[in-house]
Amino acid sequence: MSAALVLGHRAWVSARILWDAPFVVRFRGVLQALLATLLIVALISWNPADPSLNAASSTAPTNWLGANGALFADLFMQSLGLAAWPAVLLLVAFGLAGAIGDAIQQRLKPTPLRALSATGGVLALSAGLSAFAHPAAWPLAAGLGGLWGDAVVGLVRMACEALRIGAGGLIAAVLFLPLGLWGIGYAVGLRLADLGDAFIWARSRRAAPQPRPTRARAETGPKRTPRPRPEAEPDPEAAPLPRTAPAAEPVYAPVALDSAEDDLPPWDEPAAAPVPTRAAPEPRVAAVKAPKASRREVDDSQAAFDFARPEGGFELPPLGMLSKPVKRVASVDEESLKQNAKMLEGVLQEFGVRGVIDQIRPGPVVTLYELVPAPGVKHGRVVALSDDIARSMSARACRISVVQGRNAIGIELPNAKRETVYLRDLLASTEYDKPTHLLPLALGETIGGEPYVADLARMPHLLIAGTTGSGKSVGVNAMILSILYKLTPEQ
Repeated sequence: MSAALVLGHRAWVSARILWDAPFVVRFRGVLQALLATLLIVALISWNPADPSLNAASSTAPTNWLGANGALFADLFMQSLGLAAWPAVLLLVAFGLAGAIGDAIQQRLKPTPLRALSATGGVLALSAGLSAFAHPAAWPLAAGLGGLWGDAVVGLVRMACEALRIGAGGLIAAVLFLPLGLWGIGYAVGLRLADLGDAFIWARSRRAAPQPRPTRARAETGPKRTPRPRPEAEPDPEAAPLPRTAPAAEPVYAPVALDSAEDDLPPWDEPAAAPVPTRAAPEPRVAAVKAPKASRREVDDSQAAFDFARPEGGFELPPLGMLSKPVKRVASVDEESLKQNAKMLEGVLQEFGVRGVIDQIRPGPVVTLYELVPAPGVKHGRVVALSDDIARSMSARACRISVVQGRNAIGIELPNAKRETVYLRDLLASTEYDKPTHLLPLALGETIGGEPYVADLARMPHLLIAGTTGSGKSVGVNAMILSILYKLTPEQ
């Protein structure tokens, strides 16, 4: 029985890996987009008189996709009404998102939550459309939102009548229309900030005075044309410039003159010019060194100043001098983390590494994905793929190490949004106050959010390296402050 369970579990894991493989996801996306496109063609050529489940006719269907197209088009229109169009367009969008893969933005990737939001948005939009009276030319017996919308609006009106409220249709329209638009917008990744940016861009396009800059440039053009006339006068002055340029060539001449003293008489006059130029910097440097030495001598001759020490002893600087930390809001998107884990499994599968990611540990800066490799997968093989994994996951870097105490490999990927780690939190932690640290250095937080403090006294050497903008200066400043907040000058 246990062997059967193990085999069943392995089969399920293999099927899951195959189902979430990138090429399978893209194939499913292409297939869904094609089917949704056929539905759009069927809706475009929809005719209420075509034979369907709702109408019997002996005439040939006029739908471009034949009897099947007429059947599905009538089914969508009868059920959802005009809301059938956004439903089909959402199917196309989700299909293209799965087909494109890594090239599409993170917020447009299809997830179960977005699929649920799209379904609820279409149904709510159908109910909101049914709240309006359909025109006389409307060919269906149902309202603008189809049978589903009529049923929901009917329930709302019955509830309003029971509560003696006469505006049931208006309440349904006000309630379901915004809800449907919000659900569809969330499904496609549309945000209110995007609408605000689009509005500001449209206003800037209208308010931009495009003809004025062109006129100003046209007016400034003629003003610049007479200016070259006085510039034509210094042309004779520009002529000596080539004469001064060869003057740099005699700088190399003394090397040849030193080796051949017979050539010195003919070059007496030109040689006089380069000699002062080469000798000129030497007295300047000497002149700069002289006052420095005299100032040091004067400083050394002065008596040492006796600094007054505080009577009550030296007090360590208070933590109030540092910036107060902002309360962190838990903004972990579990759906996006699971989606990234599936994508990471697919990337590893493409490179021939089999395994399952069973745990995800999000941190303030990076997220750790723990991979349980299949039997026979070596750790060094996964480590060698760090650059390829970072490129496939569109990440800046990827760090791979063994998870201690487990048969798992940890893959660290940077978060899209980094949280700020405040030095005040680190200096106020119990880890920093431990007496075992002689020279404590508050370096940051671990993936689990715990303060990480190192002891400089236990380090044989300390090397700080990194690319431009990686935080070397901030790290050194944090190390200096860590010691200043812990030890007095006597210590």
